[in-house]
Amino acid sequence: MYNRYMKKVVRILKPIRFTKEGYNHVKNKHKALKEIRPAAIALLSRARAMGDLSENGFYKAAKGKLRSIDNDIARLEYYLKVGVIHEGNSEQIGVGSKVTVESNGEVMVFHIVGDYEADPMQKKITLNSPIGRALAEKRLSDKVCVHTPSGQVVYKVIGIK
Repeated sequence: MYNRYMKKVVRILKPIRFTKEGYNHVKNKHKALKEIRPAAIALLSRARAMGDLSENGFYKAAKGKLRSIDNDIARLEYYLKVGVIHEGNSEQIGVGSKVTVESNGEVMVFHIVGDYEADPMQKKITLNSPIGRALAEKRLSDKVCVHTPSGQVVYKVIGIK
């Protein structure tokens, strides 16, 4: 039983990879939520003073807003606690790298980011994505084959920043 418990603890405290910008974004968001929390508490106390709580929609909404803020603060504190900042290098692809690839004459730039920073529409991908897994630890001039829903795509690494 002790070993099973310890495995859960280790799994929970697994480090979360961030770029420096992503980590700073989490810190700023945490700070902003801490600043608006007192106003949410004041709103809740004003709603509580209105009387009957069982039929008070304003109270329920204020309570929900405070709960949401508290949940977000707790989640961001966890990210800050276990977050590890990775900085890319120009030799090998990893978190923090900006990778320029070529496929069928088309040039694309991917930014490899931490697990909670991904935004495929802005070409920000993680090492857990299919393209990120294929590009992980590759070097300049390496070719990678990525299996996509529309078939296989071959990328050639032409730049790493």
